[in-house]
Amino acid sequence: MMIAGVDVSKWQGVINWQVTASRGIRRAYIRGAYGLEKDPYFAQNWLNIWGTGIERGVTLYPLYKLSFDAQLDYWLKLPNVEQGDVAPMVDIEFNSGEKKPDAGYQAALLKLLHRIESEFGKRPVIYSSPAIIKAYLKLPEFGQFQLLIANYDVRAPEIPLPWQPELWYGWQHSKKGNGTYYGASSKNIDLDVFRS
Repeated sequence: MMIAGVDVSKWQGVINWQVTASRGIRRAYIRGAYGLEKDPYFAQNWLNIWGTGIERGVTLYPLYKLSFDAQLDYWLKLPNVEQGDVAPMVDIEFNSGEKKPDAGYQAALLKLLHRIESEFGKRPVIYSSPAIIKAYLKLPEFGQFQLLIANYDVRAPEIPLPWQPELWYGWQHSKKGNGTYYGASSKNIDLDVFRS
């Protein structure tokens, strides 16, 4: 049975989670930080989702130009961040103008993922797109982490190696969900489905 979900950040503002729940959403990932910058709506959204029947998980967005250890130390200071219902998610993507990884990136990222697992007590989920995976997540060790794949306008998600096509955890199938309909302050909201 598929679980309907959303993932949100400062771009969606404060969410009316009662409305979100009424639309059938049962899981939400809430961005806690972008590098060393706390998401301005994290604390309020993290608190307000409580009691709605929606499982919550934190999204952490590491910036390659900064120390991964320093970023994780910062993330661990977010209020109640370790109390998510589901595993934390690490957002692996690169914005325009952002420094692209060098040869040491994959090893450094694996070290970060293992440290997150140790600190949170749950193996983190990787969020990424097929293009990023093919370019920067080539080591077979990445396949041990659950994958939330961002893949739009397709009938089924493209799952590159090192993941197995039938084993994806979640699929972000739209970045153009109706934000107002789902209780967000924004025009759009990311929509996901999860296998478990």
